[in-house]
Amino acid sequence: MNKYYGPEQEKVVAKYLETNDQLLFEYKVYPLLRKIAYGVCGGKQFKPVSLFRSRQVIDGCVSHLWECLRHKYDKERDTKTFSYLTRCAFTYFCGVRSEERRVGKECR
Repeated sequence: MNKYYGPEQEKVVAKYLETNDQLLFEYKVYPLLRKIAYGVCGGKQFKPVSLFRSRQVIDGCVSHLWECLRHKYDKERDTKTFSYLTRCAFTYFCGVRSEERRVGKECR
């Protein structure tokens, strides 16, 4: 696992999923989702950097991660949340790239 997401963070996310505690989300889970968004974006080197590192795209990714975590993540499958969320973030960024390419072609 990554240096910012280990067994302790897995427990925090599991507790949030059980309790839906908003303070836990705000102070512990939300920062993790932002780190995942930035980590996947930087690790996969999506370009142009100015688009993928923009506040709008990162915030969109964090919202997508929250939706995936709250409404799609299956605790019964025994999948680590870090693995699941990084896949969701990657999929989100691929969608942004596809949309950016599609819009770019329309403008030509």
